[in-house]
Amino acid sequence: MGLWFRLNKKESIEISSGNFNVSFSKKLANIGISVLLIVILLAEYWRPLGFDRSILINFVFVALICFGLLGTFSVFKRYYSRILRWALDHKGLFIVIPSTILFLGIMIMKNTGEEFMPSLNEGTFLLMPTSLPHAGVAENKRVLQQLDMAVAGISEIETVVGKSGRTESALDPAPLSMYENVIQYKSEFMRNTEGKRQRYKVNKDGLFVLNDGKFHVNPNNPIEGHEQYDTSQLVQFVERGDLIPDENGAYFRNWRPK
Repeated sequence: MGLWFRLNKKESIEISSGNFNVSFSKKLANIGISVLLIVILLAEYWRPLGFDRSILINFVFVALICFGLLGTFSVFKRYYSRILRWALDHKGLFIVIPSTILFLGIMIMKNTGEEFMPSLNEGTFLLMPTSLPHAGVAENKRVLQQLDMAVAGISEIETVVGKSGRTESALDPAPLSMYENVIQYKSEFMRNTEGKRQRYKVNKDGLFVLNDGKFHVNPNNPIEGHEQYDTSQLVQFVERGDLIPDENGAYFRNWRPK
């Protein structure tokens, strides 16, 4: 049984298979294909449920969000005149809805503290502290070096470079007491030489197997029974070259547990 797609003069697409025939507009087909591609890309690169879940589960989750929002907007657009007519006929009852949203927003803002910022994974962070205005060159140099060493001691940090003062430019008015520390994070998950996330070999207890036969306990992996291993068999810090690539293994998370 064959399946045929045909674009006719009315700018519609027909799908035929035996006695089965469906026709829909080209515009609707373009929207559907675009949304489907967006959902696939989000499921592959965003992975909202985490890389420990399969791409199929992430795809279903993203599809529910995208098509749910589009469906909600479509229903609102279709019944907008009825909703508007009801709101005008029941002004007192309708005003309860935005009033409730405003009240809940105020209650949420009261409990968020002085600052509220969603967690972002941009890969780079710019730290800009300042010292006292009367601090000299030697003191600022010492503080900047100590700050770089303190930040570099954090396990999630790849590199940190600090700058004090300004360049020979009218566009940089920073004084000597202002520091700029460019902090580069490690990627959340260990990547291979091509820059892609890589799975690595684990044993039956969930420990990562190393090239030298030893093991590594990643705190992000829930495992049991690692106390049975001798301390000489366990390695605390590992690099990419120490791990064994395995498509049936697990992702190695560089960041500490949340």
